[in-house]
Amino acid sequence: MFSSKIRSIFIITSTFIILLSTATPALAACTRADLLAAASEFVTAVSAGNVTSLPFSANFTYQENNRPASIGSTCVFSQPLKVDLSRSTADAVACASYTLVTSASDPTPPYGAQLPRGGSQRNNGNRKYVIDEVVGSVDVLCSFDALGSLPDSHEIRIEDGKVKYVDTVTA
Repeated sequence: MFSSKIRSIFIITSTFIILLSTATPALAACTRADLLAAASEFVTAVSAGNVTSLPFSANFTYQENNRPASIGSTCVFSQPLKVDLSRSTADAVACASYTLVTSASDPTPPYGAQLPRGGSQRNNGNRKYVIDEVVGSVDVLCSFDALGSLPDSHEIRIEDGKVKYVDTVTA
C-alpha cells in the first residue's frame, strides 16, 4: 500500500535493489504495518517487472547508481526479476523502510565488479538512516564517495546488546 503521503527513493546496486520510502512525519502518520505492506507491494512489482503501476506520490524520486533516472522502460525494473531473497525493515518514527531484494539466479542479474578492499580516506556522503527497533537493526544508506558516489548500504543488526549481523552492499 503506497500512500500518497509516502515519498519513495529507490537506490539500485549491482545485484541488489534497495528501497527507501520516506515521508515527512508531520504529513503522514506512518505505521510499521503500512511501511512493510508498501515494501511487500514493491517486491511483488519488481518480480512482475511492473513497478510503474505502483501509485507513487507527487514528490516521488527514482535513482539508479545515485543518479536521478526514469522509472520507465529503461530502468532495471523494466523486466521481471526472479526474487531469490527479500528482507524489509521499517522505521515508523522516520516514516522510512529499507528493502533488500536479491536476484542472483535471474538469467540477466545486474551484476557489478568486486570493489577493492581496505577502506577510504574520504567520508561517505548523503547518509539516510532506517532504524527498526522491532528487528533491532539500522541501515545506513549513503554514497561511497571514494569511488565516485556509488550507492552504499550498511545494515547492522543487534541481538542481546551485541552486533550479530552486518550486511554491506555497494554498487
